[in-house]
Parts: sequence; C-alpha cells; structure tokens
Amino acid sequence: MYVNKHIDETTFKWLNNGPNPPRMPELYTLLKIHKPKLAGRPIVSGNGGPTERISSFVHTLSYSLLLKNKSRDI
Repeated sequence: MYVNKHIDETTFKWLNNGPNPPRMPELYTLLKIHKPKLAGRPIVSGNGGPTERISSFVHTLSYSLLLKNKSRDI
C-alpha cells in the first residue's frame, strides 16, 4: 500500500512494527468444568502478533467514518 501511495510514510512505519518483529500468537484452552465431559474452549492470544496493528488501523478508519455518519446513535 505504501509503494502504491495508498498510505503515507508515518502510517507505514506505524504498521511496520519498528525494529521488533511480531511475536507468534499463542493458542491455549479454557476448560469447561461445568460440562459432564471435559472439553476446552480454544483461545488465541494475538497481542503483539502480526495482525494486531492492522486491526487497530482498520478500527480507526471505520470509527472516523462512523462519526461522519448523520444517523449515528452514540
């Protein structure tokens, strides 16, 4: 997106995550102890992962569009 001029240099640097590489997301399970048969609920912890900043970027863009909408009820 940066090469095709869709985002500026500041946004590119922010999305690039700087000198620290993203960490691998972790998968773990939470046991459902209330069930008769033991089962686990899968949880993915993506903090610091490769898509964390992209999610934040999309949220920022969509929220600014929401604020411009005249029919919003916030």
